Amino acid sequence: MDHLDMVEKLKEKTGVTYEEARAALEACDWDLLDAVVHLERNNKISGGAMVYTTQEAEEEPPRQKKHKGDDEGAWGRFFQGLGKLLHQSLVNTIEVSRKGEVLFSLPILVIVLLVFGIPPVAIPLIIVSLFFGFQYTFRGPNLEREDINRVMSKASEAADHLKQEVAREMHDRKERREDDEDA
Repeated sequence: MDHLDMVEKLKEKTGVTYEEARAALEACDWDLLDAVVHLERNNKISGGAMVYTTQEAEEEPPRQKKHKGDDEGAWGRFFQGLGKLLHQSLVNTIEVSRKGEVLFSLPILVIVLLVFGIPPVAIPLIIVSLFFGFQYTFRGPNLEREDINRVMSKASEAADHLKQEVAREMHDRKERREDDEDA
C-alpha cells in the first residue's frame, strides 16, 4: 500500500483530516497501527472509533450487537433460531429399513416437507408401508433417543400384529367356506 492509500485509509477509519492522518503516519514511520495509537494518545480520535489494521480494513467490519428491544435484533434472533432449526432438521435423519436392512436414510426436513406438503399422499404411504414390513428409526444428535424410537417400533409391531390378525381372519373365513362347500 503506498503512502497516499495509507493516509486515505487512516483518514477514512479514524475520521481525522488528511493533514492529521499524514502527520501521524510520518511521525510513526508510516506504520498504520502506530499512527492510530498516536492519534488516540493526542486525543484526535475517541477510543470507541471503528479502527482496523491493514488486513482488517479489507475485510467486512464487525457487526454491532443489537439490544433486545431493537426490531432488527428480534428479527436476527428469529432468523438465528430458524437457522438452528433448519440445521437440526438436516443433521437428524430417519432411517427406513425392512427385514433388518437399512434401505435409505432421509433428513427430517425431507419428511416434514412431504408430510406437510402433500399430506394426502405422504401420510397414507407411511401407514401402508408399515403393513409391508418397513420400519422407521430416528438417528442424529437430537433425535436418537429411546423413547422416540420405541414409539416407532411399537407402531411397526402394531401394524404387523394387525396384518397377522387380518391374514388369520381371512384364512379362517376361507376354511369355513371350504367346509360349507364340502357339506
